[in-house]
Amino acid sequence: ETLGAQGIVEGSAIGMGDAIKNSRRERRRRRKGETAMKIKKISTIVVDIPLTRPHVMSLMTVKEVNYLFVRIEGENGAVGWGETSILGGPTWSEESVESCAAVVNKYVGPHLIGRDFERIEELRHFMETLVRGNHFALAAVELALWDLLGKTRGLPVYDLLGGKCRDKEIID
Repeated sequence: ETLGAQGIVEGSAIGMGDAIKNSRRERRRRRKGETAMKIKKISTIVVDIPLTRPHVMSLMTVKEVNYLFVRIEGENGAVGWGETSILGGPTWSEESVESCAAVVNKYVGPHLIGRDFERIEELRHFMETLVRGNHFALAAVELALWDLLGKTRGLPVYDLLGGKCRDKEIID
């Protein structure tokens, strides 16, 4: 399901002080000739990927892994992807990919359309005011935001997060 700009409640979960700071920031950007990087569209895809061998858990045997992919498109044309997977669904966690898709599509995504995707920390706090818990769903959205920002700036996400920790992958 794809989300558009209809039915958005602008500024419903931010305080007046935040709104004033945001508008001042926007005016400064416009004076400098910069434009805010706005979110244009958010969509989700649920995919079931079969396992080569079943994973036996106490309550069930998992034969496929369910993934939720979150796609966020910026007004600049760049696209960021995030994902989450919950092995065993709600038997292991209180979330499932289906519940994550509902959270993104209905409760979080519509309120992010038109917001500045460069302000990830602000968006993360805003999302936490929209829904309680739902950590897997929110993580998938946050991953997509970081990916979108990295693609916009032409940088790998690890540079946005402070740089590489090592030059080689250690595999045991």
